[in-house]
Amino acid sequence: MCIEVLILGSIPVLFSCFGQLLLNWYGPMKTLFGFITWYQRPIEGITGITGLFNNPNYLAAWLNIIWPFCLVLIFFDKKDLIKNILKISLIFSISLLIILASSRAGWVCLLIPLFFIYGSKIKIWIYSFLSLFSLIAINLYFPIFGMRFQIFIQQLIPRGIWMNFTDLEYENLDISRIGIWRYAFKFISERPIWGHGSRSFTSLLLDDTGFWKGHSHNLPLELIVNYGLPAALFILLPISYLLYKSFYKLYFENYDSNKFDVLDRAWIISLTSLIFMHLVDIQYFDGRISIAGWVLLAGIKNILLNDANKNTNQILNS
Repeated sequence: MCIEVLILGSIPVLFSCFGQLLLNWYGPMKTLFGFITWYQRPIEGITGITGLFNNPNYLAAWLNIIWPFCLVLIFFDKKDLIKNILKISLIFSISLLIILASSRAGWVCLLIPLFFIYGSKIKIWIYSFLSLFSLIAINLYFPIFGMRFQIFIQQLIPRGIWMNFTDLEYENLDISRIGIWRYAFKFISERPIWGHGSRSFTSLLLDDTGFWKGHSHNLPLELIVNYGLPAALFILLPISYLLYKSFYKLYFENYDSNKFDVLDRAWIISLTSLIFMHLVDIQYFDGRISIAGWVLLAGIKNILLNDANKNTNQILNS
């Protein structure tokens, strides 16, 4: 039921994205005195889509939350033609929008579920795609096949996508993401135990560099800078433990599973993708994404509890 709510609740997101892409729906659009806001930021060309979110990375994070669940729908109702058409349309739409969001972390999370859900069934296709993709990406940075081929690729691929593989993406940046992380480690070294206080990173960086950044673009670093290492570990270690236990249960203990266990795998991969994206940005500041993250975490705890109860019943009945 929760999975259905996540997917159906994402239809307005898809609607806003295609409206932004095809109909030039730009915002912000507000209702209920600003309580509901669709940002619909203007885009250049067809990339950098935000939809109703404030940022392309936020959109990519949401789409990557529901992406694994859409992939496992293929295992159900295989003989229903209409449902299959709808499922394929949904998969195509979400994958297309993740690509057009031009979020590199989103692109990585687009591929992660394919390995863990389909596995060896499409391994040769994934490896072939990655090989071709790597050659194209390298040629965008170094013209290994000549300048003509590089120019041809740049004309074929939207600018907002191929720029992610060149230095042009960073020309107008005041400070790189790696530079931000270096300052985060510096601030951590100054007060590793107690931290600098809530939302302190912005003012610390501004005082040191004169550059304004809303956060450190890495959730673990943000927690440590603000609250210190002990408090951050108190939050991060239980989450890491739950993720490890759930992976071990579904991918080592019960690898040969039925189709209903595939839903559990999709749940775990969804949370994994969200955690990965928080290593290069902090989408948690969007309430919709943070709530979805806690729901996913609670679901993983429930998966482990069900497994523990099943084992207990087997012991009692033996």
